[in-house]
Amino acid sequence: MTSAAYIMLDHNKLTGNIPSTLGNLTAISSKYLSDNQLSGPVSASLLNLASYATVTLENNYLTFDGIEDIRKSNSTINFIYSPQLNIPINYTPQGAFGKLSVHAGGTLSNNTYQWYKNNVLYKTNVGDSTFTPDGEGVYFVKVNNSVVTDLQLVSDNITIVTACSSTPINMATKNITSTSAKLTWSASQGAIKYTVQFKHFKCRNLHKQKHCNHSHKSYRLIIQHTICMEG
Repeated sequence: MTSAAYIMLDHNKLTGNIPSTLGNLTAISSKYLSDNQLSGPVSASLLNLASYATVTLENNYLTFDGIEDIRKSNSTINFIYSPQLNIPINYTPQGAFGKLSVHAGGTLSNNTYQWYKNNVLYKTNVGDSTFTPDGEGVYFVKVNNSVVTDLQLVSDNITIVTACSSTPINMATKNITSTSAKLTWSASQGAIKYTVQFKHFKCRNLHKQKHCNHSHKSYRLIIQHTICMEG
């Protein structure tokens, strides 16, 4: 099939790269791919449509890859790709606080990286996607491209902390008999942000029902998203 009125695939939880075969559907008025989880480069063939047709790609995990080239082509297609979902921030062990980087795609020299610490602009790099923190704090980056001027990519937050002492545990669960009980764990370089969840502990053996205190609860410790470095 090479023709259809339009393709509506938005809000479908689609993942992975956009199939290049969608570029073969040239005799349609619109391609709607927004609000999914698509990633990877955007092929220029996706815009093989009649003039003033519409292609929507906003709210995916796309970067400047491919979009930059399409913008250079001065296409007359109504091409909607902003905003995008947050891009991941990468951590590499190095020195006292590690090294951060992001992949924003496009031509590196066209990209400007604005690094924020505790929601305050901290450093601006042009053509350099890496950043070395110099202390504890919550960091993220905003990336602008000199060609794709109507899209700004924003990274996830990452928290840098210091002075940890042992191996991280990804999850710990412990049954307790009162809210005053203590849950212990240890952590070092790794993810250290935690939340506590409660659930009722129920006796399964009816013969021991009289010994069961239904106020027992389980604390569940979930560790994620924070980098802890040896100080």
